[in-house]
Amino acid sequence: MKKTFTNIAGFMMLFSVAITTFTSCQKKGCTDGDASNFDSGAKKDDGSCNFKAGVCFWTSQATANAAVASGCASEKFYVNGSLIGSSAASVYFASAPSCTSGSAHSSYDLGNSKTKACTYTITGDFPTGSSTGGDTTETVGSGTFTLDAHNSCLSIEF
Repeated sequence: MKKTFTNIAGFMMLFSVAITTFTSCQKKGCTDGDASNFDSGAKKDDGSCNFKAGVCFWTSQATANAAVASGCASEKFYVNGSLIGSSAASVYFASAPSCTSGSAHSSYDLGNSKTKACTYTITGDFPTGSSTGGDTTETVGSGTFTLDAHNSCLSIEF
């Protein structure tokens, strides 16, 4: 009886050590494929994932022609109140450009959140002699958008 108890106790101890060793050997890291620090070797998510996303503003030929016809010389693009770029009003694209080109583009660190709500404002500069009658800057577009780490580049046509 004593020998059987010793064998069972020994087996239980060996089983406990094996389970602890197996479960503690799982590599921890970021397991979300949308994250900028995704670790394909990680087997257990440790909450360290960081996400990034970008936005690109661009203008079609028709919009550029209308802006120039109204006397707009240039446009400035703001996201959450910060200037991210500017271009001549005559600049246009035939189709959506890549996220690293366009009239204005920027990338954002979303931290450990996959999405971020943003606001944008586009201003037009109208020099003296334009339809506004003098040197003025006017808001020509504004709105909201959501950056999403799953869609690494949001393209907004103005």
